[in-house]
Amino acid sequence: METQYTKNVLFGLMVGGMAGVAAILLFAAQSARLARAKIRRQDFQWRNRTAGTADASPARGRNAAGGRTAGNMTVHVS
Repeated sequence: METQYTKNVLFGLMVGGMAGVAAILLFAAQSARLARAKIRRQDFQWRNRTAGTADASPARGRNAAGGRTAGNMTVHVS
């Protein structure tokens, strides 16, 4: 009895796996090569965007404070 159950479970997993692979191949929006190229392009854009933001952050802080800097400031939280 148990061996028949095990065979049925394994058969179900194999059929389900093949159906899943077939669905992925049929409904894939783009090829893997195009997906990797798109990810590389977005990575480059996001790195440039964050580098520009990091470079401009101290200047924006000084401008918002009217050109003054606070110096060393310690914040105590209780």
